[in-house]
Amino acid sequence: GSLRGTGVGRALMAGVETHARKLGYTYIYLWTSTARGFYERCGYRECERVNLALPILRKLDEKAVSALERMLRQKRSAQSSTRASTGGGGGAGPALADGDAPDGENVVWMRKRLI
Repeated sequence: GSLRGTGVGRALMAGVETHARKLGYTYIYLWTSTARGFYERCGYRECERVNLALPILRKLDEKAVSALERMLRQKRSAQSSTRASTGGGGGAGPALADGDAPDGENVVWMRKRLI
């Protein structure tokens, strides 16, 4: 049967977050197309698509991370416009460590500050 509503998902996320903190991570980023409400209840907020994993994020506050995300979004937008006007192709930037997340209307990127 379904384990929805039993707290198993929240317990798994709490375990992942605890482990990530022990490893020195400051943020967890994820994408979802079906569980936005669940992640919001776990404290995650919608953010821009992330293609980077930089140690500098440890030193930035929430406002600075949001500014960085806006800058990256503007850069991707400008690159997309340039590719469209010149007929060029190519990807959206560096690949994620475990591969690119799917693009589409239903995909939402989310983040949570751990420290």
